[in-house]
Amino acid sequence: EQLLFYNNYTNKWEGKLSYVLAHFQNIVYIIVTFVLLHRYKKLLLENYSKSTETNYSWLFQMNMICLLLFIFALVKNIYRFGSHFGFISTLRLSTSIIMLGFTCWLIFKALNAPKLFRGISSNLQLASALPSNHANPELGYFYDVKAELKKFMLEKEPYLDPDLTIKSLAHQMKMEQRELSVLINTELNMNFYEFINLYRIDKAKALLKDEKFLKLTILEILYQVGYNSKSSFNTAFKKTTGITPSAYRKKFHKKEFE
Repeated sequence: EQLLFYNNYTNKWEGKLSYVLAHFQNIVYIIVTFVLLHRYKKLLLENYSKSTETNYSWLFQMNMICLLLFIFALVKNIYRFGSHFGFISTLRLSTSIIMLGFTCWLIFKALNAPKLFRGISSNLQLASALPSNHANPELGYFYDVKAELKKFMLEKEPYLDPDLTIKSLAHQMKMEQRELSVLINTELNMNFYEFINLYRIDKAKALLKDEKFLKLTILEILYQVGYNSKSSFNTAFKKTTGITPSAYRKKFHKKEFE
């Protein structure tokens, strides 16, 4: 009787409307999640010097799986309300398999990469949304601070710390985090990750050109300049110079590699 009541309800307009609203709610959630993911990626790039691709990629993959599940459920219900029952069992089985795989994937991620689940501070804001007490260019504030920032980066080399954040850099420079964020993202037209990468790559180029460091491997050099991932270092180096670190070193030490 309960099954009969359920079937009768789902075939009425009230049941169909509830399904439509439920699917509409799901697609809104998925779209909002993609928007939040985009914001999350920008926050990571504006506040952390480590590569953020791993965190963003797995979250993006998770939302794509949710989108796939939504599509399967939508197709299943379209067939159901259209009285096409031939594929419903297959679609249900496919959805169940995807759900099982999704659950196993989440468990695998949790066991092998627990750092992915730590997230970021909810207090972080995008630089474009941060008000600046020194936004008037006539004050010359940012001109002075840019020179101070450049001097600090060259003399103190804070970028050598692989865990450097914009918060810790602002603390070292004894200035407000929001002012430093606005300076880098607005005045220098780059995010914090790109800004730190410039100094790390310049340092790596200097080490690769110097004969005193010929005995150091590429791996040892990338650790010395603040990277902790070979793939991130190679990607950033090639993006800046157009060639790999090994090829760059050979340009200046051809005899040693002949």
